[in-house]
Amino acid sequence: MSGRPLHRGASRGESMSDRASGLFKDTASSGDRARVVLLLQDLKFGGTQRQALELARGLDRSLFAVELWVMQAGDDFVPFAERHGLKIVWLGRGSYVWPPALFGLWRQLWRQRPHVILMMTGIPNIWGRLLGWRSGGPVLVGSIRGSQDPDRQHERWLWSFAHHHVCNAFSLKELLMRLCPIADGRVSVIPNGVDLDRYEQVVRPGNGHRRVLLCLGRLVPEKDHLSLISAFEQIAPSHPEAELLIVGDGPLRDSLARRIEQSPVRHLIVLRPGRHEVETLLADAWCLVLPSRHEGLPNVVLEAMASGVPVVASALPGVEEVLGGGTGLLVPPGDVDALAGSLRSILVDPDLKRDLGQRARVRVRERYGLETMASSYENLFRRLISDHLPREAQPWQGVG
Repeated sequence: MSGRPLHRGASRGESMSDRASGLFKDTASSGDRARVVLLLQDLKFGGTQRQALELARGLDRSLFAVELWVMQAGDDFVPFAERHGLKIVWLGRGSYVWPPALFGLWRQLWRQRPHVILMMTGIPNIWGRLLGWRSGGPVLVGSIRGSQDPDRQHERWLWSFAHHHVCNAFSLKELLMRLCPIADGRVSVIPNGVDLDRYEQVVRPGNGHRRVLLCLGRLVPEKDHLSLISAFEQIAPSHPEAELLIVGDGPLRDSLARRIEQSPVRHLIVLRPGRHEVETLLADAWCLVLPSRHEGLPNVVLEAMASGVPVVASALPGVEEVLGGGTGLLVPPGDVDALAGSLRSILVDPDLKRDLGQRARVRVRERYGLETMASSYENLFRRLISDHLPREAQPWQGVG
C-alpha cells in the first residue's frame, strides 16, 4: 500500500491538484480562513478529547475556522465547547460508530470541503483517512497519542493514506517509524499543551489531615487501576490519613467497584465518575498517580504539573520525556511494591512533595504551554496546505 497515491478519488486524467481546485473553487477567496476539522469519536471525559478542545480554542480564529466533528454519542465536554464558542457537528449520536455516522462524515466532506482534517483517536484515524482520501479534497493529518495507537489504527496498512502524522511524544514518532516505512519529514512531534493560568490560579481548599492520592483517567485495562489498588492496600494500614480517589468512566467501572468493595481498606477508596473540572480535583490532591502500562504523553500529568501537584507514574517512554530529571517519581509498570514505596515516600515527606511540585511547575511552564502547542499546529497546517493544495484552493490569498 505504501506505493499507492493519495486521493485516488480523482477520475482518470484528473490530477490531485485539479480535483482539489474543483472542490474548493466555490469557497476559496482572498483572505478566507482555513477550514480545519478535528475529527473525534466522542466528547466523553478523556485526555484526547480535552486536548482537541484546547487546540480548537487555541488556534488563531482570524486564520482558522475550526469545527469539531463527532462520530458517536458522549457529551461530557459539550458545556466546555459551548462556553468557548466551539462549533460541534454531530455525525452520529449512537452508542457506537454506526453506518449512519460514516454516511454523515462522507456528506460533510462534500458539503463543507475542509482544507485540513486532524483525526484524533482510533476510529476517526481509520475512517477519516479512507473517506477523506476517497473524497479527494482535504489535507489528512493522522495522530498517534498512545503506544497502542499504531496497532489500533492499522498504521501498517493505512499510514500512506495520510499526508502527515502528528505524535505527542518523540518516543511515539520512533515507534511509528519502526513499524512503517514512513519518511521523517512526514511525522511531526507536537507535545500536548495546557492552559497554565487555569491551573495556577486555582485556590487550594483546606482538607484537614487528609492526603488524597488522585488517579484520573479512563477506566480501561491499560491504566492498570488494579495494581494501584493493591499498592494502596500495602500502605493504607500505616497511613490512615491517606485516601485513594479514582476518577473516570469506562468499561471497567463495575469490575473496579467490585474490587474496591472486597478491599480491606475500602473505606479509604473512592470511585467517582469522570468530570471535566480537573483543576478542582487537583487542588485537593496530595499527589497524582498514573499506574498505566501504556501511554503516550498523558495530558493529566501536564495538568498536575501546572498545578504544582507532584506525580507518581509508570516509567513509560512518553512519561519519562516529561517527568525525567527529577520532576516526578517513576516506577516500573505493573510493579506493585515499587508503586507502594513511592507513594509511601511522598506521603511521609512534605518537603519532597513540595520540591517535586515546584520543579514540575517550572518544567511545564517552559515547555508545555497551550500557546506553544497551538502555534506549532498553526505552522504545520499552513505548511501542509501550501504543500498539498493547489494555490487557487488555498486560503489566505493576499494575506501577508
